[in-house]
Amino acid sequence: AGHKVWWYYACDQKAPYANAFTECQPIEQRLLMGAKAARWRPEGFLYYQIAYFNSLDCITSGPYTKWSPRSWWREHGDATWVAVGPEGMPLSTLRFENFRDGVEDLWYAELLRKKLEAAPSAPWAAKAKELLAVPRSVVDTLENYTDDADAVYRWRNAMADILSL
Repeated sequence: AGHKVWWYYACDQKAPYANAFTECQPIEQRLLMGAKAARWRPEGFLYYQIAYFNSLDCITSGPYTKWSPRSWWREHGDATWVAVGPEGMPLSTLRFENFRDGVEDLWYAELLRKKLEAAPSAPWAAKAKELLAVPRSVVDTLENYTDDADAVYRWRNAMADILSL
């Protein structure tokens, strides 16, 4: 319709919508930034904070710590995509790593889109169009998506196969 649309998700999106809470499957964050973004192509992504440290305890060893992922009174992991490590240095979390993996998935799709634009009649063009539409086995709707990492890897690897031609 000519409107610019950005991705934004926060505390109010609960299951079946994907989110980045500690209680959510890590793949949800990956799909939001990867397959879902490739399917619906938002103009941008807005998230208010990735490093809100409600816990004053740093993570200095593991696997058990005193660090709390609680962000607010009812959310866990919201705004805590990184944790506080020794000397205040940030430590990655599964949420942050899945965010990165999703952005990489989206990058594969954008590279494939550019390759297709340059060679729309290539022998692999039909398969590329199918992959850019994102298979329904990966993402069907905002509320219906896979929790199977292998399905996401099959999609990404199929894009990589075409990109390597």
